[in-house]
Amino acid sequence: LVDARNGKVIRSLDPTVGTVADPMTAIGALRERLLGSIVSGDVARKVVLGSAPPKYSAYLEYLAGMRMFTKDQAASRAFFERAIALDSTFVSPYGALAATYVNAGLFDEAERVADKLEAQRQHLSSYDRLQLEDMRAQNHYVADEILPLAQQLYARGGDPIYAYLTGFWA
Repeated sequence: LVDARNGKVIRSLDPTVGTVADPMTAIGALRERLLGSIVSGDVARKVVLGSAPPKYSAYLEYLAGMRMFTKDQAASRAFFERAIALDSTFVSPYGALAATYVNAGLFDEAERVADKLEAQRQHLSSYDRLQLEDMRAQNHYVADEILPLAQQLYARGGDPIYAYLTGFWA
C-alpha cells in the first residue's frame, strides 16, 4: 500500500500463492490481508507496527465481539474465539478474550488465552509482544507493570483502549 500523496509505503503485505488453475485462492488470501489492514487502522496508525494485518473475516468477528462486549462479556467470548480461529496471529481478540476472563475473576482461563498467544510468538511484532506482556501483567494483576505498559502501547500505536487503561491505572 502506497500513500499516493507522497509515495510513502504504508504497508507491505506478504506474498500469497495459488495455482494457475485457481488463482482466486491467492487473490482471496491477499484480499483478506489488504482489507484487514485497511479496516484495522493500519493506515491511520502513528507507526507501522510490523505485524501482518489481520484477515478481514477475523476482524469482522472481532468487531462483533467488541459490540457484544459492552452488553455481555461472556457472550462476546464466542466471537473472539472465532476471530482467533480464523487468524491465530491477530492479537486483539486474544486481549479482549482474556479481559472477559479477568473481569469475571477467571484468571486461569485468562492465562490459557495468553499461553495460546505465546505459541504464536514467532509471528508477533515487537508491538504485539508488548501487548502480550500487558496481557500477562493484567492477568496477574501486577499493577506497577500495567501503567507503564499501557503508556508505551498507547504511545506506539494510538489504540484508545490503552489511553483508557493509562487513565484507569494512573
